[in-house]
Amino acid sequence: DPEMSRGLGDVYKRQEIHPVERENVSLRNLRGVCAVIGQYCFALRSADGAPLPSMMAYRLYGWLLEQLPEDIGRQLHEQGEKPLSQYICYDKAENRTLWVVSVFQGELYELLEPVLESISCIALRQTTLQAALLDKRCFASAQELVLYARELRLPSRVTIRFHTTSSFKQDGSYVIFPQERLLLRSLLAKWNAWFPEYSLDDEDAAAALERGVRITDYQLRSGRYTLKSARIPGFSGHLTLSSTLSAPMQEVWKLLLVFSTLCGIGIKTTLGMGGVTLEISPNSLLKEQEK
Repeated sequence: DPEMSRGLGDVYKRQEIHPVERENVSLRNLRGVCAVIGQYCFALRSADGAPLPSMMAYRLYGWLLEQLPEDIGRQLHEQGEKPLSQYICYDKAENRTLWVVSVFQGELYELLEPVLESISCIALRQTTLQAALLDKRCFASAQELVLYARELRLPSRVTIRFHTTSSFKQDGSYVIFPQERLLLRSLLAKWNAWFPEYSLDDEDAAAALERGVRITDYQLRSGRYTLKSARIPGFSGHLTLSSTLSAPMQEVWKLLLVFSTLCGIGIKTTLGMGGVTLEISPNSLLKEQEK
């Protein structure tokens, strides 16, 4: 559909760049002390210029850990829900590979910011990648992200583009097709892990979201994401959701949609899975205004 906004390049051109307020935060652990949220988008180039596979994000995660103090890198790697997501995808329109990195914790942001701001090449085993920073967006606090989402005009029908393989886990098994409940619960769990001061852990509210958000269209393909010797089954492509929510719950849904572009959807988003952007049809915005 030519009316749909395509490509991460366009997405980042439309994003407002927010000022970063630095705070001194003592690191007792890497959970629930979020002072800054930052997202960086890089263009990556290999020696032969070939597109990079999305699974390369796993190696880039390891490279990022090596840039941190040893104790922080170990702590980050060993904990469950991590304040970091990142993924690689190919931007066909611009014929380039993109690497998108998001950080949700102030102390970790302070440590990674100078690394992310100065990357020009990434030395990995057996290869070196050239990197160029294309754009970034930063929020000084969770409250700023909430206010940003509140002011954003989103229609009741939104398409999520899954750039990299996404999957969920339920009762010990992988779920390779998206379900409204699993998608919503994934986003709520990530939000509550990093922003306890704006907790969304009310079960009645979660149930209302599940009743009011429905998958209405999809163009998905199955695939597997390789991590070392494991091949995790999942899906990628486009998923359209429609909402029939009360005004307060629609605000929560908008917040979760915006947050999804930072944190990803599903499991192992720190290792490159579940990277998403939103695609909004201009026609849907016009119809929303006419209501």
